[in-house]
Amino acid sequence: MSRHRGLFGFASVLLNPSFDQACGLFTVDTGMFLGTPTVYAPVGGKGDTLDQALASCVGEGLERYCIATRSSRSKLETIRAFPGASWRAAKDFTGATIPVDAEAVIEVTTLEPLDGLKPVTLPESLVRAPYTPPSSGVAVPTASSTTGAAAGGTVAEATLQGILELLERDAFWFAARTRMPLVPADPAPVSELVDVLDRHYEVEVVLRWIPNPLSLPVAHCALVGRAASPMAARGMGVSVSSTAALRKSVLEAVQMWRSVATGVDVAPSDTHMRSLWWSGQAQEQFPAFFGHTELAQETTHWGSELDSLGTESILNALIGHAARHGLRFARAVLADHPSHCVVRVISDRILPLDDLYFPNLRRFRDWERVSGHEGTIQYRGSLFM
Repeated sequence: MSRHRGLFGFASVLLNPSFDQACGLFTVDTGMFLGTPTVYAPVGGKGDTLDQALASCVGEGLERYCIATRSSRSKLETIRAFPGASWRAAKDFTGATIPVDAEAVIEVTTLEPLDGLKPVTLPESLVRAPYTPPSSGVAVPTASSTTGAAAGGTVAEATLQGILELLERDAFWFAARTRMPLVPADPAPVSELVDVLDRHYEVEVVLRWIPNPLSLPVAHCALVGRAASPMAARGMGVSVSSTAALRKSVLEAVQMWRSVATGVDVAPSDTHMRSLWWSGQAQEQFPAFFGHTELAQETTHWGSELDSLGTESILNALIGHAARHGLRFARAVLADHPSHCVVRVISDRILPLDDLYFPNLRRFRDWERVSGHEGTIQYRGSLFM
């Protein structure tokens, strides 16, 4: 923490982390609700220990810092050089198609392919978030998000985390927007966490697996208040270990619970869905997350035998497994230092936002073929928290 504090300047004074370790559940957040426009980004972290939660918080801060900085390796191209690109005709956060002239000039970056095939060239507006063009004559062809940006101790560690985050969000987007029924998860591996939440938070813990094209253990946890308040919260986790995925989902749900419970920024909004979870309306919008619809099927997860291997081995196995299912990944290394590394990972079939914003991507059709669930979008609101 002390080594990285200088990266944030006076923000380290204004946004000093707040720690919550009640009941042995560790979360760290910094400046979550500043109330006024600011150049600083709120970040948070969670973990099995306070040190892990703090490292998670600092890591997210490094991600946000690096992903918002300008690239020194970008170049300018006309948009007509990318006629069939899945990011063309993108929509903004209001649902309107982003107007881009047919001869517009855009800023692009070439990403390193992780499968040894051809390099991938994408708009800088997909790599950076938020993105500001270098001059007024350069168009911004897409919206973006921080999905796929990750920090780690090594480039491989950050890359693995970035890929897992992309796959996690990919599953969440399809499940949430189409209300796909989910598979009940046995809570036994995280029974101690469930018991703590039951005793001290008075919540029901609903654990579900999201079936997905790669058969990874993608866990979803919903917390539902049993007291007078209808409040709920959610979290997700993905790993080659089913137990690790469940733990991550529970800890993230706790982090969200503590955030929503402040009662701050919970009014209806076009840019986030906090009001749905504060008011309890999330149960109506996302019934499968609360066990109201479910799939009665056995789940066989890929990758459990990899859990004892090192990061490089897991990363290589995951890249190969994804390639066999038609997914390619590429990365931009945003920082590579002895103390930390930051990357942005993007897939040819998973962009930083879902089909609602990239209608030409048609990722939900891939999901339809694998899941057998119709990919009709039933929820069109924001999925940000």
